[in-house]
Amino acid sequence: MRWAIINPWTISSKSIGGTERYVKDLAYALKTKRCEVDVYMLSGDSYVDKGINFISLNICDEIDEYKLKAIFGDMLSEATYDKVAQFLESKIDAAKYDVFQLNSHLFLKCWQNKNRIFTIHSNRAEFCVTSSLKEFEFQVEMMKRQASLGMKFVVPSKSYFQHWKRVLKRNVFSIPHAIDVSRLKCSIPKREIEKTYGLDSRKIKFILPSRLEPVQKRPKYFLKACAGLDDVKKSKIQTILTGIDVQYEKYATELKVFAIAKKLDVKFVKFEDINEGFKVGDCIVVPSKSETFGYSALEGLSLGKVTILSKIPTFEEISQQNDQAHLFSNLKELTNILIELIDENRFEEKKPSKKWQEGYDINLWIEKYINLSKQTF
Repeated sequence: MRWAIINPWTISSKSIGGTERYVKDLAYALKTKRCEVDVYMLSGDSYVDKGINFISLNICDEIDEYKLKAIFGDMLSEATYDKVAQFLESKIDAAKYDVFQLNSHLFLKCWQNKNRIFTIHSNRAEFCVTSSLKEFEFQVEMMKRQASLGMKFVVPSKSYFQHWKRVLKRNVFSIPHAIDVSRLKCSIPKREIEKTYGLDSRKIKFILPSRLEPVQKRPKYFLKACAGLDDVKKSKIQTILTGIDVQYEKYATELKVFAIAKKLDVKFVKFEDINEGFKVGDCIVVPSKSETFGYSALEGLSLGKVTILSKIPTFEEISQQNDQAHLFSNLKELTNILIELIDENRFEEKKPSKKWQEGYDINLWIEKYINLSKQTF
């Protein structure tokens, strides 16, 4: 079976976004099942890795949400989605593939006569961070029409499955994300990573492995909780912020000013590979306001790391039967979790239970995708 995976963003070893990491897991897992896989990106460099072709369509140097709109036009016009479809269909030979797996609403009208699986990566709250509610509702109506044409929609969390089933009426399937734990391994010694990035080996390191986005990902929320610690506890910890894309540089400056004012040791690090961050971090922190799934949470818990998560439906789902998860509902609860962990020095890694691991097994997960691809509607 031949698969084309279409992703808007650049994918590389430095990719920080959950969607990009999901695409890599999907591609590599399909390859293990003897599927032929090509991954298409709208920007970045083309390369081959583990037998997978990562192919850039080079529409610009480095794509983001704002450049997409500048290139293709108004997201409230069906003509824009027709334009995207015409562009992609002119660049990619549809006859080569049995399945098209799509990872952006931009691609809703592409290859309408082909076998298509659309994985939903954004809920309403996430979408409205960079776009309008009107655009979201417009795209939902398009999703309904595409469902009637046979497009299959995958919801990566049980928490949102019933919602999308109710909205789209048909062709909605729940396949929670899984993870290839082997890709999280890092052979570089922890001390070497600390030295390379100027990290303090004497301190407890809290790492936020998500994009440095202010509204949904909320890194400042965590810094505010740290600001509530006494000076002795502050002196024991170092916070590592990642995902510093160009559009977040101004926000990074704001966080630096806040950290200095509150006497917090904060480092901004662009890891060569995010696995270095997971290796060096004593505690993973994902304080998101909303997530359709939350790859960083799954990664932290899969590694057996102490993982602090906001109490949202998807994180409650992921953290079930995993003792390393600590959930908070508000700033006071988050600060209290930090106090307890620091006082008791409770940062020992602990392998998750077999039952929890089976729930996110990559082989069971990919079989569900392959089985879905064989269904017709």
